[in-house]
Amino acid sequence: MSVVFSRAPLRISLGGGGTDLPSYYREHGGFLVSGAIDKYAYMLTHTSFQRRYRMKYAELEEVDEVSEIRHPILRETLLRHWCGSPLEIASVADVPAGTGMGSSGAYTVCLLKGLALARRTAVLEKEGAAALLAAWQAHAHKGPLSVRLPDDTALAGEFDGLDDCGGLILRTSDGSRRTINAGDAYFG
Repeated sequence: MSVVFSRAPLRISLGGGGTDLPSYYREHGGFLVSGAIDKYAYMLTHTSFQRRYRMKYAELEEVDEVSEIRHPILRETLLRHWCGSPLEIASVADVPAGTGMGSSGAYTVCLLKGLALARRTAVLEKEGAAALLAAWQAHAHKGPLSVRLPDDTALAGEFDGLDDCGGLILRTSDGSRRTINAGDAYFG
């Protein structure tokens, strides 16, 4: 499955609002009571055939590298918790941002849940992954490998394994190693 849906509940503060801010709790300590409600943040994570990172929230971003993403929660969460190919993420919520109902927290939980599910669904079943690795290794010693990246850059080298996330490790003619997470590979 290449599309993952996740959701997380929003919350209302029942007491202690504002005491979770550093300017308050550093001096006075903090106390907060909140409860989940039947309103949610929703997220769709699409992992297949994405050549660029496409983020859809109140704005639309399309970038080549995670570090270029402007949305701080998306950028930092992807930098720490995603090592796969580019993906598309779209989000909506039952209430607008800035209502004080924990939408940024629910958004982060949704994103983490979606990425965890996407990692599981994007990886082949154990038998399939073993067969894929065997096929790569069988071809690795038969000649050069060419890779065309999503931006149409062409690289040449030799197969040097797969990383933990299934990315192709290409050893180039100068001896450097490059991990390829998205692109078309050609043998011969």
